[in-house]
Amino acid sequence: MRELKFRSWDIENEIMIYSNKLYDDYFFEFSDGKLKAYVIEKDSGTVDGPPSFKSRELENVTEYTGLKDKNGKEIYEGDIVKIPSGTSTVINDHNLGDEYTVYQKNKPNVGVVEFIEGSFRLNKPNDESVNYYGVINYTGQAFNYLIEVIGNIYEDSHLLE
Repeated sequence: MRELKFRSWDIENEIMIYSNKLYDDYFFEFSDGKLKAYVIEKDSGTVDGPPSFKSRELENVTEYTGLKDKNGKEIYEGDIVKIPSGTSTVINDHNLGDEYTVYQKNKPNVGVVEFIEGSFRLNKPNDESVNYYGVINYTGQAFNYLIEVIGNIYEDSHLLE
């Protein structure tokens, strides 16, 4: 069974927070059927009273895939990953009856990890000819040993250009 971890990007404070770490001013909470992340904000108070506290919900809670890249870095939804150039390799997804090209020679080999149709997949957002760049799974044909995390869509979106 894979370890369940989550993370969320705080766009205002430009910080990535993780569910398995403790923070003084961030927390995760299961509410309304989904996991949410919050930052606790306080004002400086007034002459007449102490500071007040409020929570602001963060957007885009993403999940850990349960896999690590070739350097041992955890792979999360929203990560931008690179796969080395080389001979074309095809993964057969027998459950869906589809084939996915994992990487192709002489093509940009950068994709985004997304949770699509019940599995973690690599999506090439700038290549309309390839819907799904590959399937990441836990048995059989996992290819995380080829993947290198080079950033994420929140901090490093320029890598997708």
